[in-house]
Amino acid sequence: MANVLPPEIKKLSDRTLRARLVLLLGTTLLLGALVAALSLIPAFVSVQFASSSLDEQAATPREMNDQVTAARFQALTIGLVPLATATSSPSGALAHALSLRPSGISVTNVSFTAGKMVLQGIALRRESVQEYRAALDADPRYTQVTVPVAALAGTQDGKFSVTLTGTF
Repeated sequence: MANVLPPEIKKLSDRTLRARLVLLLGTTLLLGALVAALSLIPAFVSVQFASSSLDEQAATPREMNDQVTAARFQALTIGLVPLATATSSPSGALAHALSLRPSGISVTNVSFTAGKMVLQGIALRRESVQEYRAALDADPRYTQVTVPVAALAGTQDGKFSVTLTGTF
């Protein structure tokens, strides 16, 4: 097929087609940008709403932290009340318990909670543990003296523990 248009009109026709193509491409890109911007509006509103609700919720954890701190303080205070109201000091009760131990008993560890003291140690003879338990049991400072049966039977290679309960 032969082109019968003169070269000047062909150039003008090519420029017109190119201008239409650029106009169509620009319009398409502009409409695409407009659709993208409109689709971001709900996301923007959602983020703004979530941000304002997070600001409201930010006060709640602080209040919760205050409540947790108050609960911990209250539990600690309840645990310390027996120590503050005790008629004798825990160190005095410990010193007295250590003074009652017979020869052949060495105390290696002491743990203390409100109203309860646990002495752990090593005995050279099984009878020493029984003597120590009897001496502690006879003392009115201690309301209950507990020794595991295995320690009294001597099956723990001389290791023993004594749990003392009282008002100290």
